Amino acid sequence: MELLELANELRRAYTEAQEGEKVTMIHLFAIRHAQDLQRHSIRELAHAAGLNESYVTEIGKGIRLARYVEVR
Repeated sequence: MELLELANELRRAYTEAQEGEKVTMIHLFAIRHAQDLQRHSIRELAHAAGLNESYVTEIGKGIRLARYVEVR
């Protein structure tokens, strides 16, 4: 998946998340797309999605979690 496609999906996951679930949706996005995210700069992704740079850490956490969890 290309960076812009990922950024659009990340932005959508963030903006459509219920109050109090935004960070959870970022983690879930990163878990779902962990392999694609390995090919891109997470910092550039967050910037392209219009998210604050502090979310780079949260995306990284989701990528690391992907090794241990499955989406139901």
